[in-house]
Amino acid sequence: MGQGRVIVASLVAAMLVVAVSGKAAAGEWSVRPELLTEYPLHVGAGVELQGPWRLFGASTLGWMPSAYLQATNDLLVAMFEDSGYTQETADLVESSLKNALVWRVRAGWQPWRNAGFYFAVGYTLAALGGDVSGPDVLEAVTGKSIPEGSSDSQRGFDVASALHLLDFELGWRWFPGEHWMVRAALGGAFTVGSSTSVDARFHPLSPKAKEGVAAIEREGEAYLDDTYTTYVHTPVVTAAVGYRF
Repeated sequence: MGQGRVIVASLVAAMLVVAVSGKAAAGEWSVRPELLTEYPLHVGAGVELQGPWRLFGASTLGWMPSAYLQATNDLLVAMFEDSGYTQETADLVESSLKNALVWRVRAGWQPWRNAGFYFAVGYTLAALGGDVSGPDVLEAVTGKSIPEGSSDSQRGFDVASALHLLDFELGWRWFPGEHWMVRAALGGAFTVGSSTSVDARFHPLSPKAKEGVAAIEREGEAYLDDTYTTYVHTPVVTAAVGYRF
C-alpha cells in the first residue's frame, strides 16, 4: 500500500507544480484541491487542474469504506441472487476489497463559460485492500472442499483483488465565493478487468492436499474475476467541496 500511495502522491504533486507554473506563465491555468465522496467507490481528496478552453484533468485518491461496499453488495444480492450473485459471493467480494485504496483519474470539458455544467471520462483503480476469507465461503462458491491432510484450515485464505474500471460523469459546479467551489455529479463506473489473488494461510501436509488447495485458490481467483466483470457496474454519485487558487 505504501508504494501505491507514493506513486499517486507523486502524480498529484506533479499536477500541482504544472498548474502553478502554468498559471504564472499563461494566466489560463488554475488548480483546485478538493475533499469529496464518490459513492460507492471512496471517500478521499483530489486535485483538479483547469486549463485553457475550459478543459480540465483531475485525480482523486481515497479508501473504500466498509459501509459503501456492504451497501453495494446488498443491492447486487437483491438484484442478481437468482443469476449467481449470492450472499456467499458477496462475502467473498467483501473479503477481497475490504478497505481498498481507490485511485481515479479523469479528463473533461466545461462547454459554457457562464454555466457550471461539465462532463468527464476516466479510469478507476481499486486495489491494495483485502482480508481473510473463511474456507467455508470458498468451498461454497467453488464447489470444492479443502482436502484432508491440510493443517490449520480454520485460518482461512488471504483474498485481495485489483479492479480496473472505465467511468464517466455529468456534473455541475457552483462558486459560492471568490475561491470556494461546490461540485455534484452523477455517473457510472464499469469493470473492464480484474486481478485476484487467493492464498491459503496454512500448509497442506501431503502432495494430494497441496493440489486440492491450489485448485481452490485458482478457482476462487477465476470466480471473483468473472464476478467483477459480470456484475460490478455501478452508478456513482459525487459530492465535493474545493478551493480555487
